[in-house]
Amino acid sequence: MIRSMLGIAIDLRHRQVKTLLRELGRVTPGSDKFKAKLKVLNDDVEHHAEEEMFFKVRKAMNSKELEELGHEMEAAKQKRVRKAS
Repeated sequence: MIRSMLGIAIDLRHRQVKTLLRELGRVTPGSDKFKAKLKVLNDDVEHHAEEEMFFKVRKAMNSKELEELGHEMEAAKQKRVRKAS
């Protein structure tokens, strides 16, 4: 069920990116509208890449490995937070 929902979300992202690319081709480069659409496109692509990466990681790792990875990521996050303080 979750994999099916993720697949649908990924397909929607692909369509959104294609739509934004078409729209970018119709506006004047450098205009405010162009910059706004480019920002949305950039945000969508970054988010989409993260979704696909995590989807593939979840498929490739078992629950114990995922839990260990989660602990490692949380420790790295806390280390960065302490450094920034």
